[in-house]
Amino acid sequence: MTQPELAGLLDRSQSYVAKYERGEARLDWVQIDEICGALGLTISEFAARYDATKPATTDVARQPATDRPKRGPYAIHKKR
Repeated sequence: MTQPELAGLLDRSQSYVAKYERGEARLDWVQIDEICGALGLTISEFAARYDATKPATTDVARQPATDRPKRGPYAIHKKR
């Protein structure tokens, strides 16, 4: 699908689509829901497809909270 085609489905300008495609604008949940609706997807389906395209990661943000290294001002440091 092209930017102009998606823009037409959303009743928005092509530049609107181009800005978030280039990362110049961030989308909120309402906008993501509108895009999903235009594409015939639910947000859950969209998220599952997005997640399936990402390579496996060892990113700290994806680790369960209990496995994450403790840091920052609220970290609990054990006394030695």
